[in-house]
Amino acid sequence: MIEPLIKSLVASGYHLLTTVPIIVLSIIFAEFLVKKGLLQKISFIGVPISRISHLGNESVSALLTDFLSLTAAAAMLRDYYSKGLISRRELVIASLANNFPAIVTEARLMLPPLLTILGMVGLYYYLIQVSMSLMITSIACLLGFFLLPQRPLKSLKVGAHLLPLKVAIKESLKDSRKIIKRILITLIPATVGASILAGMGIFSALGDRLREFSQYLPIPPRGLPIVAVYIVSPIASYPIASTLLAQGVTAKEVIISFLWGGILAIPMHLRSHIIPFYIGIYGPRTGLELFGYSYGLRSLIAIMLILAICNWIEV
Repeated sequence: MIEPLIKSLVASGYHLLTTVPIIVLSIIFAEFLVKKGLLQKISFIGVPISRISHLGNESVSALLTDFLSLTAAAAMLRDYYSKGLISRRELVIASLANNFPAIVTEARLMLPPLLTILGMVGLYYYLIQVSMSLMITSIACLLGFFLLPQRPLKSLKVGAHLLPLKVAIKESLKDSRKIIKRILITLIPATVGASILAGMGIFSALGDRLREFSQYLPIPPRGLPIVAVYIVSPIASYPIASTLLAQGVTAKEVIISFLWGGILAIPMHLRSHIIPFYIGIYGPRTGLELFGYSYGLRSLIAIMLILAICNWIEV
């Protein structure tokens, strides 16, 4: 009992020593790119999207701001709606259209642990998330084209100034602390715990116990531990997925498990999305409505992708 425990701790310790520095440096570098205006340079894609969707100047400015700050963009939409500058219909469509800029902004939070821990599997999963967000934005554009009146669009810029090199480095180090702390607080215990549980054969036993549940949904039986942990914390599921990949679980099973975890993670969404973000910014009624549209549409697209991956797409 003691020997397997020691081996698990040594293995997880070595894994953390090789991955944590890369994750930390990646996050700092991503923040530096933001400070130097990388996101402003790619934010021009929001303008043609908005022209197609018939969104007005107010919604366009929020769409561009989303490449810098999700919270700031949401607050702008709420302010425009409360002042009567945009209708409730446009608020809903603009909120859905912000899905693609949001996933681009989240890259600096998602990609470092995904790529470091899961490699190409992590990249595939992020690209799937990008494609899902792009589908939602495209659907929002179509809704806007048919449901919103066409209005002239003026030239808009994101409301942020670029920082000099030294200041950008200093600010990147400062702003990265919270993100790094939030990731490592979850990642380190999850990595150690996953290694110990794998060494004890818990994942195999759990997969066997939950095999009957997978009959009701097309969830890979060997990926059920990933789904269970993803529901609580997506970041905590990455080390578990890495451990299971080493034990023979396929990349397809891991990605499908991640997608099911996102669909079934209602408790996590309620805690981390609705209360502090949607309800905090838009209020209870509007916040719940906007979350419902976004979560429902994303879940529907995720289920369609799961069926496609199961039957036609090779990963």
